[in-house]
Amino acid sequence: INLHFELPTLGAMGIEIAMFENECSTTFWSESAATLSQISQRIQPLRERLSEQGIIVSDIQSRFGTLVKRKHNIQQRLVDIST
Repeated sequence: INLHFELPTLGAMGIEIAMFENECSTTFWSESAATLSQISQRIQPLRERLSEQGIIVSDIQSRFGTLVKRKHNIQQRLVDIST
């Protein structure tokens, strides 16, 4: 899942979340050093809250830059329309 935000106090940021079963990997993207600093200070509390909910956190990181917007195509139909 890729999320893009334009927040009044943090500016533009992107969040890339990969989930498989109950395991999560998350990357926060921003071009602002101040925003990355704030995110980095909150990574450990986020990791703890996710763990309390039974989610295995394989990785949480913050990176300088912009999350690339990608088009994702679903290759499998969610509804069986042939029967």
